[in-house]
Amino acid sequence: MFPLRGHFSMTAGPIQVTTIPRTRQFWRVTLTGHADGVANIELPTSSVQVRARSGDPTYLQATIPGMAYADEIADRENGQIVVEIVYKDSSGNVLQAEEIARVDMSAINTYEGGNSSSIVIEGRRTTTHAAKAVTLVGTTYRSLAYGRISCRIATPDPYLRPGDTVTTDQGDTFEVDSITYILSPRQQSMEIAQA
Repeated sequence: MFPLRGHFSMTAGPIQVTTIPRTRQFWRVTLTGHADGVANIELPTSSVQVRARSGDPTYLQATIPGMAYADEIADRENGQIVVEIVYKDSSGNVLQAEEIARVDMSAINTYEGGNSSSIVIEGRRTTTHAAKAVTLVGTTYRSLAYGRISCRIATPDPYLRPGDTVTTDQGDTFEVDSITYILSPRQQSMEIAQA
């Protein structure tokens, strides 16, 4: 469940509480610059893929269309790539942002063709998370192969971490070994695999 946000008055009167609508979910990619003595920069990505694991390297790949940010990315070669799930209101104001991945940038690749070009940045980092229990809804696909369950969830949950124990709306309860996020204008999904 999402935490409640709102204003609470100490005086008598109604209490206003605002919940974050899951339907207005976006993502944001930031490349940090403090290690290179420059400011952080937000990158306009056309797709992001993350495979997160607890105690093993998390892998992240982000595609930036065009070459407009080539110099800015090169200036932050020692930076961290940070991916957040962001919730906005109907006016585009950010209501809440939750970090789902942070890796150390390890590669900058450029691709140039006759009609298009892009920059693909990659990174890895090993992180261990404190385990908790999470309930997930919105399963769109479930498989059982070699004794391990995998589920695809239509809307990524920004609080789920590898190592958590999940209970899904399909009635499964298991420890999560890995989480794969696919973020693009056509698809935002999360796939989890049993440990």
